Amino acid sequence: MAVEKREKGTAGAVSTVLAAQAAMIPYQESPAAYSAFWVLWVGSFLLVEGAALARQHPGDTFTENFRRWLQLQAVMRAPTTAGTIGLWATRGMVAVFGVWLTAHMALGMWGGGGL
Repeated sequence: MAVEKREKGTAGAVSTVLAAQAAMIPYQESPAAYSAFWVLWVGSFLLVEGAALARQHPGDTFTENFRRWLQLQAVMRAPTTAGTIGLWATRGMVAVFGVWLTAHMALGMWGGGGL
């Protein structure tokens, strides 16, 4: 949806300005677009993770990269007090996220989409 407005200093020239709402696809108008995006996203993840598992080389899987990004392997090899606290905090956040995601997806809790 385009909104036309006359801008000051343009000597009456009409410029077409897209409204912020027009930049996004409303779900009610195009649920198929969102569905297609999520199918592609999950499919891409499964494809990349499947290839990584098939290669069986260290550092290929999402889990191994996640640990490297957060430097969890270094903390596990040479623990320090701060590192150990950080490691357990990260484990706690991942566990809480897992519980939330399971309840959200399976039961429609905490975030709409209820059954």
